[in-house]
Amino acid sequence: MSLKAGVYSTSWDYCGGGEKVLGVIAERLLAHGWDVTLFGEPLPDIPRLSSVLALNLEGCRARAARPAFEPVLQQVARFAPRAARLIYGRTALSFARNLDLLVFITGEIPPACPARSGFLFVQFPYNAEEAIRLDAHGAPLRPADREKLARLGTWDYIACPSQFVRRWIDLRWKSQSHVHYPPAQIDECDSADKERTILTVGRFYAHGPTKKHAVMIDAFKQLCDRGLSGWKLRVVGGTHPSADDQRYLSDIQERSAGYPIEITTDLTFQQLLPLYASASIYWHATGALENADATPELFEQFGMSIVEAMASGAVPVVIDGGGPSEIVRDGLDGFVWQDTATLMSRTLSLIHNPDLLENYRHAAEKRAQEFSRASFEQGIDAYLSTFQQQAVA
Repeated sequence: MSLKAGVYSTSWDYCGGGEKVLGVIAERLLAHGWDVTLFGEPLPDIPRLSSVLALNLEGCRARAARPAFEPVLQQVARFAPRAARLIYGRTALSFARNLDLLVFITGEIPPACPARSGFLFVQFPYNAEEAIRLDAHGAPLRPADREKLARLGTWDYIACPSQFVRRWIDLRWKSQSHVHYPPAQIDECDSADKERTILTVGRFYAHGPTKKHAVMIDAFKQLCDRGLSGWKLRVVGGTHPSADDQRYLSDIQERSAGYPIEITTDLTFQQLLPLYASASIYWHATGALENADATPELFEQFGMSIVEAMASGAVPVVIDGGGPSEIVRDGLDGFVWQDTATLMSRTLSLIHNPDLLENYRHAAEKRAQEFSRASFEQGIDAYLSTFQQQAVA
């Protein structure tokens, strides 16, 4: 009988980096002979996920799932918030109680894992107020801290996308984690005839660690106002139907009017590949104008689009903070920046020096190979092999 696995996300419809991580894990589970179900609310659209994420998930089932007793808990929370949180923490994932393995991606201290084993992928421990407090001897200070540690203890394996995230899991959740750099799809990336194009790729959403599209658009507009001509900024990203996210997209479109800025939404990975291939320079700005010590949750956890752009021969000029700092080595295979003046000056140095641009292009392509999907899969396969050996024993 096949082992049963559930892969759960509350945001499959976003089809972003986190969903790519889960999708590749689901693929590896299928390859290892598991019976795999994708859980989510709303019901995961497997054909769409396979297309947008460039994966083969057709062997998976899809099942709608939301935390147990959610409507009741909303009522209880009005007069007994602590009790509601306790019940939620112990029962929210009860739909997974018959599974051999539950894979869950989150940015909050998770509910208890009811499955035989739990694989937790932490994008970032976002909520600073949720941080666990210990006394001088390492014991929980409050009952709430003890309860949070108990929930985390039900997850057998905690993974994260970068050393940056790992540090903050340790600081905020007092828990050890394992770094698995996310699976950039570089095997399909290739360089083509380069255009005078600066590319940036990132979802258009209004809250959380936004992609700071406005910062990049305003910087490009300044370059144009100061005489840059013949170059285009191409802004690509997925959308979401929420009112706030749609307003954000409209603001970005209005901000770009009158300049050689092209806004493109909801491309599949295959449609994105030629844009990577033709781009000369790649910009990334998540975390711009933020303080990495005070609000680290507003920075990029890793940056798969950076790796994919580099593999396609686009020279990265990215924010110095969060995961991108682990990808791009300043002055070796790209540039990092902390203010828009540096972003613009380093971009102009590449634009005005074709030989420099060409040298960095080759260095970026070589560096990208260190963050391949194959490397991620090897780590996941090692975990699954160990789990299956223990399950059979």
